[in-house]
Amino acid sequence: MNLRRGFQRITLILAILAGLVLAGFAGSMPFKKHRDASGWGLGDYIVVQPPSKEEKKEFDRWVQLKGIRESPDYFVLEDSANGYTAPTLNSVREKLAEQQKTRFWRDLSRPKLVTYCVMAGVGCGIAGFFGTWATVWFGGLGVYKLIRWLVSGFTDE
Repeated sequence: MNLRRGFQRITLILAILAGLVLAGFAGSMPFKKHRDASGWGLGDYIVVQPPSKEEKKEFDRWVQLKGIRESPDYFVLEDSANGYTAPTLNSVREKLAEQQKTRFWRDLSRPKLVTYCVMAGVGCGIAGFFGTWATVWFGGLGVYKLIRWLVSGFTDE
């Protein structure tokens, strides 16, 4: 059996598998970012305790300072039978800050999102293929040379 040819086949198969796995993983990353930024499957409101009068006043002052003409009615939703209440002022501020951070991923159009997924998949697939191929090939070659050197040291040849 030709060990070199077998080793080349094993190296190629491992590199192809690694490239495919990395392409799938990296290709799905932009979609996951978009899904998380868009908030798919999440409600608009968080189940928290009802806001106090001080929090309502603080929110109204904050709205006036920001110059918003019509105050968004964040504190209207209240369904005590199901335990749903509107978020407190701090959770509203945190949610607005998080939305600003994720705006790029949330506002992506479908063609751009598909393009990013394809580019990430192809790029990481190629990098994974060559990285795995080089690691297995040169690592296997190094181990082969080491074993050969050790064996030749104990023989008279």
